[in-house]
Amino acid sequence: MKLFQPTRLAVPSIVFLVAALILSWNLWNVGIASGYIDPILHFGAQDEATYTREAITMARDGGWMTPTFLGRWVFEKPPLLVWLSALSIKVLGIGRVSARLPSIFAGALICAFCFLIVRRQRTMTAALAAAAMALTSQILFTMSRHNMTDILLAAAGVCAFAFVLRDPDLGETVNFAGFVIAATAGMMAKSIAGILVVAVMFVVVALSRRRFGRALLAAISSVVLASPWFVYNFIQHREWFLADMGYQLLTVGTAGHQTAQENHLMFYVTRIVFSDLIPLILALTAVPALVSAVRRREPAGLLAASYFVIYFAALMVFRFHSEQYLCWFVPSLILIAALYSPVLRGNGAAITLAVVAIAFVFKAANPDSSFGVSLGSGTTLAAAPVLSDYCGKHRATDLYILGLNDEFYSATLHLHHVHYGWIDTADVVAKEHPHLAYLGILIPAPELSQLESKLPLYRDRLRAWGLDSTRAVATGISAQTPAELARIIIDHPESDFLVSKSILPDPEHIASHRVVFSNSEFALIESKLPAGTESPAWTCEM
Repeated sequence: MKLFQPTRLAVPSIVFLVAALILSWNLWNVGIASGYIDPILHFGAQDEATYTREAITMARDGGWMTPTFLGRWVFEKPPLLVWLSALSIKVLGIGRVSARLPSIFAGALICAFCFLIVRRQRTMTAALAAAAMALTSQILFTMSRHNMTDILLAAAGVCAFAFVLRDPDLGETVNFAGFVIAATAGMMAKSIAGILVVAVMFVVVALSRRRFGRALLAAISSVVLASPWFVYNFIQHREWFLADMGYQLLTVGTAGHQTAQENHLMFYVTRIVFSDLIPLILALTAVPALVSAVRRREPAGLLAASYFVIYFAALMVFRFHSEQYLCWFVPSLILIAALYSPVLRGNGAAITLAVVAIAFVFKAANPDSSFGVSLGSGTTLAAAPVLSDYCGKHRATDLYILGLNDEFYSATLHLHHVHYGWIDTADVVAKEHPHLAYLGILIPAPELSQLESKLPLYRDRLRAWGLDSTRAVATGISAQTPAELARIIIDHPESDFLVSKSILPDPEHIASHRVVFSNSEFALIESKLPAGTESPAWTCEM
């Protein structure tokens, strides 16, 4: 019961600080949305750019209850990450590290709480090995260095479970309050996925035959504490709120399409092997001891087992597969390994700690591998330096990005007005986001030439949904053919374009524009018509 006394918090605090230092190392030189959330598929960090722009807008313009992106409201996820990132930006200024600070702290908290949980059951060396495994995990390391929601859910879970393990009855006020706050944070980070934290607590309480009433009160308190944002936006922006939430929970959850046509189970197994091979092996050796602990109804065994089973079941039920979801699950693997593996007894713990340290060095030395972690500089987005240079000109004209995936890096810059166009022959985006098409936020490319005549209709629809602005109209443009996107350039001689060479193979032939940059993949062309300038609002080096 003395787990959280000041004298016992000294070493976990050091673990937290060391982990935070390592996780933040050189991030000031790493561009937003750079790197790969799934290094096997080279799946980018687009969500980091959207959350960062939401945080920048919130910090500068307010609207703390209604996150906005490209002029429209966004309700697909609760705003805890955006709140924390916006607060960091408000205090420290707009920048790469300030935007990512909540994720860095979340990753460091996972290391510290893994240490804390294991130290209560085993030796100091085993606890350090647990923290080291969390730091060495490719997925936890990567997510801790990106401004994204999943690492917050992972941190909330590990934090909540530390309080449950300390006091399974949640009888002491500090443990009850700690669990409620952590569980609330999980819900405010990932909505329904945050309920997993409460589910694990209920299983531990039920199987260890603890006081169910106290657990029920903690669960209700967590839901009540998390509910104001949901209730407010349901009342104030009902149609938009339900449409965005419905997309996230139903369309994504039922997985109408996938990033890869892999077997759902093997998708995750493959990535666990690359990301967390050492914890996986140690967890397999821990199974006999874990089963024995569960049979004896030991709280630590019940916690580790229920954490693993419930979170893995959630991965299987939610049919859209993404490697970033593994960061919720991986701490359970680390805790099983650290708490029950016989390899971490006696001298084996020191050897394991050394192996994990060597593994981290090996991963850092191979950042481009599927198992690697990157501490390097720069960006993986070819268009990012071009967009930053363009931003530095502060041109007061629209920029169209056509047929090119910049992972929304451009949205994090202070550009006059950005529109995105892409080829979508099956109209997948419009079918999955029908409300965006209805509101004119997403339009077919041929409709762009008649936009002025349709703007009153979209203005009325947006006002009916509570948004008195048309800035979001036509920020998304879908085309059936490359020619439809190329036509936009001809029709808009006053605008600038960052365009894929598959859309515009020979940009020099566009008489209305001059080529500013060109390579084998894309070109930046600027209008020859006079363009005003705008005062810079924040750095162009995001």
